[in-house]
Amino acid sequence: MISCFPGKESIRGLTAAVRKRRRYDVGMSVRRVHRAISVSAFTALALAFSAPASHAAAAGAIDPSFRSNPYPLQEVRAAAPKPDGKIAIGGIFQTFSGATPMSFAAVMGSNGALDTGFGDPLINADVYAVAAQADGKLLVAGDFNQVGATPRSRVARLNANGSLDGSFNPPALDGNVYSVALQPDGKVIIGGTFASRVARLNANGSLDTSFSPPGLNDWVRSVALQPDGKVIIGGDFTATTGGAPVTRQRVARLNADGSLDTGFGNPGIICRGGGTPGGQECLNTFAFVDSIAVQADGKLVVAGLFDSVQGNTNIRGVARLNADGSLDTGFVPPGINMAASVLRQATLQLDGKLIVAGSFYRTAAPATQTGALRLNSDGTVDSDFAAVPIGSPPNPPFSFGGSTEVFAAPLQDDGKLVLAGYFEINSGGTQYFGLARTYATVPQAAPTSVSATAGDAQASVSWTPLTGEISGYTVTASPGGASCTTTTSGCTITGLANGTSYTFDVRATNSFGPGPARQSNAVTPTSGGGGGSTPSVSVSSIKSKVSKKGAYITSRVRVSGAGKIDQRATTGSKKLATRCRVSKTTSAAGTQTLKCNLGSKGRKALKKSALKLTLRTGFTPTGGSAVFANKALTLKRKR
Repeated sequence: MISCFPGKESIRGLTAAVRKRRRYDVGMSVRRVHRAISVSAFTALALAFSAPASHAAAAGAIDPSFRSNPYPLQEVRAAAPKPDGKIAIGGIFQTFSGATPMSFAAVMGSNGALDTGFGDPLINADVYAVAAQADGKLLVAGDFNQVGATPRSRVARLNANGSLDGSFNPPALDGNVYSVALQPDGKVIIGGTFASRVARLNANGSLDTSFSPPGLNDWVRSVALQPDGKVIIGGDFTATTGGAPVTRQRVARLNADGSLDTGFGNPGIICRGGGTPGGQECLNTFAFVDSIAVQADGKLVVAGLFDSVQGNTNIRGVARLNADGSLDTGFVPPGINMAASVLRQATLQLDGKLIVAGSFYRTAAPATQTGALRLNSDGTVDSDFAAVPIGSPPNPPFSFGGSTEVFAAPLQDDGKLVLAGYFEINSGGTQYFGLARTYATVPQAAPTSVSATAGDAQASVSWTPLTGEISGYTVTASPGGASCTTTTSGCTITGLANGTSYTFDVRATNSFGPGPARQSNAVTPTSGGGGGSTPSVSVSSIKSKVSKKGAYITSRVRVSGAGKIDQRATTGSKKLATRCRVSKTTSAAGTQTLKCNLGSKGRKALKKSALKLTLRTGFTPTGGSAVFANKALTLKRKR
């Protein structure tokens, strides 16, 4: 059941009539202002908002290579880029255009098409938060109580194909979950309307009883993690409960054990109330923080519905707090009409700039409904970013009267911005409903898992490739500045001095130029090529597929340097029978994808019975001796 206020869901069993009325009244007033924009005004603005020929010309312009078709026919509340370049979404949708069933969660391809490899998860109610794990699994949270035929109370984990992961079994919760955050150790922080408002789950879903938060007098809408393990929470609350109450208006910081961090003071985030549809104040005193972004320097950017922070009435909708909770007066956002606006997400870029998304009207011209805007690090509007105008989706095919908003705006690895919500964007005459993506807004993120291996007057450097539109990578040695470039996941720098210790900075490049660097381990080249290093090979992501054309095995093989990879799948123990074989030459350390085809004979063998195989992978480095990695696998019988 959805209330009239944007994003505010009714809670079963909520009996406080005053609370219901205050939220309902605010929502109705906000919606009336939203609807005051004429269709003709939006159309005129949208026609002017067309994608440029070069995405470097205008950050924020809509990327036409990403278009959801079919598209969800109701609100998309959450979006999370996956490691494979796809995008996980959640919301209140049950159907995509073309009558495609998809219950409250889906995965979109990198081009915006519905990923048919992710089946209907059969969730029975709304999803408000999604988080993508490194292994391809998805955490979903909302107000559901069942996934397929299995009871799951408000939180569940889905496998990469959309099926329920039965190994993750959370406790029963008596209220909705609005936000999830993944800790590096696999534990999960959740926030919502349930009794404790915030909790921590173990990697298997069970309640982590070592995390003991204070009671709170109202909802938690957003949770965020600091590098030191502390947890930032934001929402509707104004104080702790149980014992002597401690005032914390809409934002608080918890220690790693859940206790209140008293070193973070009261942020004093409020709505003054008394506003009018044409004014700048909130319509009444109902306020909340819906998004929190943690800066590298410990400061926090918060966004939501408010028109005053610690008495400063020029701070509306978005604010920056110092590490002690005080207002950072060096950040002054543009004037926003809070009688008609709500901000849903604050997304930090690597360069210190900030994307704010939601549905808002600036007090300065042009006073049009905006879904996303970029601010400089001091809060001023970044004129280099094309602000994204939004309008209401047409009816039909949309029959749901949701509030026109951008609910989620995450950044991809390649600097592109994903917009998800309930909206229509008209760019160059093309309509985008509920999902859109802009061209790159920031230089590429830094590569991960950078590793260097020394040789004779040279070193091979490898890394995990990034997703998205990457034009290339540059590796630079320190000291000396020798470099190599590549479009793959590794390259070799030559001309190094034997006996000298080196590290290597790896940068990825997109249309904005090179991004930040990630540094490798230190290595020392030596005469003879060893450098004290040992050749290595490892195999991961093994998958098999059987079709009418044959059967094959794909795998990801990581090697320590230049050389030759030889892979074969065998049966038997003493007398080996080779079912398939593939070889590949590498010029540097890195990860390669190998496809070993069993052919029609393998397909025929699988009609009779399952095949137990050993995937034998050898790597012979240039001028060195071979090393091996063996993996056992079973291909299921295919009739």
